[in-house]
Amino acid sequence: MAEPALLVRRRPDGRGDCFRAQWGGSEAALSAVLEAGQPPRRVAGWEPSRRAVPRSAWLADLDCLRLSAVYLEDGDRASVYLPLWFGLPAAGLDADPDAGALARVRSLADARKLRHDWRELKGRVGDAVSAGRLPLAAVPLVLRGALAGRETLDGVPPPE
Repeated sequence: MAEPALLVRRRPDGRGDCFRAQWGGSEAALSAVLEAGQPPRRVAGWEPSRRAVPRSAWLADLDCLRLSAVYLEDGDRASVYLPLWFGLPAAGLDADPDAGALARVRSLADARKLRHDWRELKGRVGDAVSAGRLPLAAVPLVLRGALAGRETLDGVPPPE
């Protein structure tokens, strides 16, 4: 199964050029950027997808269900984010693929831990919904609350 990623290269005017790669979200690609310090553009075969788009536009179009990683490249600096989808299909919440957040990771170990913890949390939340202990409408609030204290992007640009 592919591990697609999005690379957004920031332009001097603040807009970004977007690129997609089928394997850009693999552990090898994440490790190359996070651990070896390689620029994201060198770790996968990137295909252009959109040019000169504002941050709000590419954030609004994110597919948190299918993407494995998002790289933000600003000059020679790169930040790595994992898309975290807010849906719980087994519990009846088939949220829009765009529903989610991007959580910043700073190492491969951090990325692995976040993915593991997110899967466990969603399993517990799904069980609580199925058992009637948690209303379905509260799920996005619970999931968002679990990200408190972690740097995220979710449609609101961070301070520049």
